[in-house]
Amino acid sequence: MKTNNKLLVPVLISILLSSVSAAERPVFKDAACDALDLRYRSTVARIDPRELNFLLFDAVAKGCKALATKILDNGAAVAARDRFGNTPLLVAARMGHTDLIDLMLERDANVHQLNLAGSSALLRAVQNGRRKAAKQLLKLGVDINLANKKGMTPLIAATFTGKKSVVDMLLENGADPTAVDTSGKGPLVYAAGKGYRKIAETLLATGTIDVNKSYGNHLTALMWAAGHGNDVPEKEGLEIAALLVDKGAKIDMIDNRGRTALSIAASRGHTKMVQYLLDNGAKNIRDGQNLSAEDLASNESVKQVLRTHRWP
Repeated sequence: MKTNNKLLVPVLISILLSSVSAAERPVFKDAACDALDLRYRSTVARIDPRELNFLLFDAVAKGCKALATKILDNGAAVAARDRFGNTPLLVAARMGHTDLIDLMLERDANVHQLNLAGSSALLRAVQNGRRKAAKQLLKLGVDINLANKKGMTPLIAATFTGKKSVVDMLLENGADPTAVDTSGKGPLVYAAGKGYRKIAETLLATGTIDVNKSYGNHLTALMWAAGHGNDVPEKEGLEIAALLVDKGAKIDMIDNRGRTALSIAASRGHTKMVQYLLDNGAKNIRDGQNLSAEDLASNESVKQVLRTHRWP
């Protein structure tokens, strides 16, 4: 018979707690913190500093402020780093535990510390959609445009994850909408490729972004919208393409392969996008290998649209 370990955990915790007097028994909101506290109590007399730091990371990740406080009081290092170079503060930021961020700062944690990837506490909070934690960190004067080793800034991260409220907050606090990462993509490109029309509108409303800017491989935002991923609803892809065109995006710009938005949409099999681009004057431009949009079409539906179109 197989043992269900998940069912055994609450039972074991209950047995362990029964051996502790009511006065000594810790009061935590969930079983995870109870289990960690029992682990701490059972090993604190013989635990070494390194293990104590490991336990601190666990307590911070699970949001156990009372336990984290006890562990720090017992000698754990607020500046300890895990194998990825994260400090307890960076972990608290990633998990969005604002009370633990406060605790680490009270213990003189370095709010400007970066991990091995070059990511700040602010960037880790934004990457995981932790708006309250990000707002809390911004009040401390952190660098809002500091990028990690891949060139990802908090604003690029917020755009990639589609968190408009975070995008708004970052822009209001001085985030640079023109920054690009090491892959050559900026916030508008990510918004276009993922169909985030409202975010794209907000970015363009700053007046700092050239809608026809060529990014990595000479791809424009319209090209990214035309070739959006299959996880993007067709309607959203069309809406952002229409937004970009309305804002002055040129239909027939070419990338480093000589392909246009039409060619890219055809190769991705986006029939309605192909029709939209044709309706807005897209030309039949062959790429660097002399391939037309019809040659690149990935399904019969796209080919049919292109065959029946009356080219000027």
